[in-house]
Order: sequence, then structure tokens, then C-alpha cells
Amino acid sequence: MATSTVAGPPRSGRAPERDPLARRAAVLTLCAALLWVALMNQWFLAQTFLGHVPSAASPLRLSIDSAGFDADVLPYDPTDEDLADGSLVPPQTYSGYRLTPYGMPGEGSTNTTYIAGHSYDKVELPFNKLSDPALVGEELEVETVDGTLDYVVDSVTTYEKDTLKDSDIWRVVPNRIVLISCYTQDAVGKNVVVTASPAS
Repeated sequence: MATSTVAGPPRSGRAPERDPLARRAAVLTLCAALLWVALMNQWFLAQTFLGHVPSAASPLRLSIDSAGFDADVLPYDPTDEDLADGSLVPPQTYSGYRLTPYGMPGEGSTNTTYIAGHSYDKVELPFNKLSDPALVGEELEVETVDGTLDYVVDSVTTYEKDTLKDSDIWRVVPNRIVLISCYTQDAVGKNVVVTASPAS
């Protein structure tokens, strides 16, 4: 059986012309992408080799790995009356609460960062871990909205609750961290205070 073919339309030897505006847009998009990659590489290298020092910013999380201490941090805005009375009662949760009238950790800090949380020996709470003098010398990691900072625990001290408001922990010391909780062995009568300074 014979077959026949029908010739199609002649093909042009030239490719169809592209819209010059589309071509220009594609080139600009490619250049922008390459520039972005280059800038991100520069940023990464700066972080890696020069070291990024986070600016003073709100803390988000605290941890002392050696003690199994890990807690998120939320803002707490005590009233003027609370501050005058030395009565600091953060919400009854597992979180730590930064006292917003005071400082924030990081480069350019102007005051101590105070973070309070609850402890109770009959319930497993993160801040229970702070009632331990062996924490002195351990590393405290503080995650903020601008990066991560390393501190070293300087002291673990107990105070009678009615004397805490007049203690020297309220001195203005920029970029110091002070953690405040109930002392697990006497949660009604005493507070435990952990102080930490930037790791060198």
C-alpha cells in the first residue's frame, strides 16, 4: 500500500524574535539574584570570622546545659506600686519573665537584665534548677531577638524575701543578668538570686 506525505509549511531558518523588554527583565532579575547571594555570603563570612555581637534586645530563652535548665522568657511589666513594695509576682507559668523597666542583654545594654520565675519543690519547674550553689562558673546561654549571648554564672545567693528589695542586686550594672526565683528549700521565706556576667 502506497503512502503519501503532505509537505508542511516551510520552516524558517531564524528563531522567533523575543520581546526585548522581557529579555531585559530576565537579565535584571538574574543580576539581582546574584547580588543577593553575594551579599548573603558577605554577611555569613562576617558572622563567622569577625563575630556578630548582638545589640541589646529582648531575651527569648535561657539555658544552662550543664544543669538541665531551659526556659523561655516573656516580658513582665510590674506596676510602680509593685516596684516600690519590692513585690514581684510574675504569672504562674513555667516561663521566666523579664522586668521591662530595667535592662536588656547585649551590646549597648544600659542596665541589669532581671528575669524572675517560679520555683516549687513539689512540682518540676525550670527555675527549680537555680537553687544550686554548684552553678557558679557554669555557662548561661541567652537567646535574644538579635542573636545568642554567652554569660558565666558569678554567684548563687539566697535572701530573705523581705530583704530582697533593699539588696545590692538592684545596682545599675549594664549587661549583667540577674535571675530571681523562690528558694526551693524555703519557697515561702527565701529567694534565690543567680547573677551572671558576659563570658570573656
